[in-house]
Amino acid sequence: MKKRGVLYLVLPALVFLVLVVELVFATLPTAVAQEPPPERPKPPPERPKPPPSWPEPPEVGPGPIIDGDRSEGISPVPCSGVHGIVIHWGYRNEPKLPVDLSGGGWQTLKLTDDNGYYSFDGLGLGVGLLNLVLPPGLSPLTTDVAIRLGYQEEFEVNLGLYGGEVAPSLPVTPTMTVSDIGALPGETLAYTIQVTNTLGLPSTGRKMGDVMVTDLLPECLTPVAVTSTVGTLELWGNLLTADIGELAPGQAVTITVKATVGEDILPTSVITNRASLIYGGNVTVQTAPITVEVKAVHKP
Repeated sequence: MKKRGVLYLVLPALVFLVLVVELVFATLPTAVAQEPPPERPKPPPERPKPPPSWPEPPEVGPGPIIDGDRSEGISPVPCSGVHGIVIHWGYRNEPKLPVDLSGGGWQTLKLTDDNGYYSFDGLGLGVGLLNLVLPPGLSPLTTDVAIRLGYQEEFEVNLGLYGGEVAPSLPVTPTMTVSDIGALPGETLAYTIQVTNTLGLPSTGRKMGDVMVTDLLPECLTPVAVTSTVGTLELWGNLLTADIGELAPGQAVTITVKATVGEDILPTSVITNRASLIYGGNVTVQTAPITVEVKAVHKP
């Protein structure tokens, strides 16, 4: 009886011990599995990126060239305007007529008011060409008047038109000549522009104020030298602007432009060039167009 009592006491203890051991070994894999994985090493911090750089300002061409041997910079005017009167020669100022101002890839139109006045404002930098948009039966006195927008704050450019087949004679007419009417690719041409104040005899005292001459050379020409007997010159790409100032009665100014013919121009091509005379209070006048034929290169 005594042995049985001992067994009854030991047996439950052994069963309890076995249950405790099973419970410990059963939960151990679960605990190990629930442990977080080891942390990966963090990547090094990124180097700070440099701030974006602003684009370089566009090339605006050389400054004015005085007598061909000195160059100075001109600060462009960021906002300029062009205005003037459209004159129907021998008739009246022309109202409600479209004036076209265009450049590389842009174009804008303005109608003249009841007094024939037009105005373009808030213009940026560049080269602009002024033309009249005319109905049939009328002809312009000037076409493709080139101005360098930004050269000065305001341009006064009066434009003219006429009816009929014969153009009227104007008080002052500029002339242009060229060194050769035939040129080879790579050859240098010399254009000579002359303006003389023929408004009256010296005794009349009729000065030409605010005289400006512009010449937009064709793209196949590269200007290499410019000179002027009066005033200052500026090259903006292929556009020459001659700021003459006042010309006394009988006084003349001579401007010379030397330009090289492109090497890739085709033989028998024709190069056409003309200059515009802009002076205060008068209709803009142009030279007669000068043509040069490109000759073929004869290889030995």
